[in-house]
Amino acid sequence: MTVRPEVYWDRDGRTTGFSQTVKANTTSLEYRIPYRQLNAIVRLEYRVDDSRGPAGGFFNDGAGSGSVSLTPTQNLLILGMIFTFDSSIHH
Repeated sequence: MTVRPEVYWDRDGRTTGFSQTVKANTTSLEYRIPYRQLNAIVRLEYRVDDSRGPAGGFFNDGAGSGSVSLTPTQNLLILGMIFTFDSSIHH
């Protein structure tokens, strides 16, 4: 399990183009499953972003209102799977 908080302050909007403070928190759970020569890694990640400032925010795709606007928070859920196969070569 991993928890990773982040803060980014773009006071003058030099990097993002907008004066804002972005705070984020990412939580990851990873589970490894070995089976003979096969290994599987399953990772679940959840991220919450929060942008505050006079022009800060994330695009709201118009869901429900029909127009594009900004929302101060966004959520992201990711499931990733990696499979590896290890085989020895005997001469």
